[in-house]
Formats: sequence, structure tokens, C-alpha cells
Amino acid sequence: MYYVYILRSLKYGKNYSGYTENLKLRFEQHSHWYSMQ
Repeated sequence: MYYVYILRSLKYGKNYSGYTENLKLRFEQHSHWYSMQ
């Protein structure tokens, strides 16, 4: 099953959207990417 997501960055004021089969993993990847900036 695929999931469609929309994430909002409160820090940068941007929206990110996409789709994935593993929503938990995608959220962790997104969070990790932001923690590196």
C-alpha cells in the first residue's frame, strides 16, 4: 500500500509532499535530513 504525505517545516516554512510505501521510514529520513542542516 502506498501513502501520500504532506510535511510542513515550521522552521523553514516549507511544505514537502510525496508518496511512499513505508511512511515511518520516510518520516525518519526527512527528520534526519533536517537535523543535519
